[in-house]
Amino acid sequence: MYKEDFMKKCIIFGALKINTEAFDININENDVVIAADKGLETLKELNIKPDYIIGDFDSLGYIPDGNNIIKHPKIKDDTDTMLCIKTALNMGYKFFEIYGCIGGRLDHTIANIQSASFIAENNGVAVFFDTESETALTVIKNNSIDFSSDCKGNISVFSVCDKSVGVNEKGLLYELSDAVLTSDFPLGVSNEFLGKSSSIRVEKGKICIIWDNKKGSFNFGGNYE
Repeated sequence: MYKEDFMKKCIIFGALKINTEAFDININENDVVIAADKGLETLKELNIKPDYIIGDFDSLGYIPDGNNIIKHPKIKDDTDTMLCIKTALNMGYKFFEIYGCIGGRLDHTIANIQSASFIAENNGVAVFFDTESETALTVIKNNSIDFSSDCKGNISVFSVCDKSVGVNEKGLLYELSDAVLTSDFPLGVSNEFLGKSSSIRVEKGKICIIWDNKKGSFNFGGNYE
């Protein structure tokens, strides 16, 4: 998945049931694992003990036992996923792997694109995976992402701020050089990997990148330790 390991990461599991056989989830000593409400069920299936279980527990249907529970009221401004993200950011985590949060309800997926943007705005980066590990999503700010030559399928790029300046897409079917992407025109949709190393960079702004994740690896610029 990644060309290199980060020093530490936060791994969050959301409410959507994932195909556990499709994922190879590596947990290192310095990582923190958080269940967002019903994400606890996925962790039980994976036989992984979470460091924290956070949410209002309306989806799970009961309040779990233990001293690692952080319960919030049902009426609140933050989603359960955002509560997990804020907890990890406050603990100093900057890199996030997030499972079971995209691929279900469209409004929830859009909310999690905004959550990825929130992480980027706080000098971090997140990768969201769909339930089958077939699609991945990230948001980067003033940063880059590189893809290995064995990546295949489609890749799309969208601005998630009014204007993203200095967007470069190299090694893809449709290349961009010092382009400007805006939030109201889908210039970056439906690009393709070509079986060679590729990269996407934005000099100033925030872009959402969505790609087929069936094969290959990727690596971010910047330091998220």
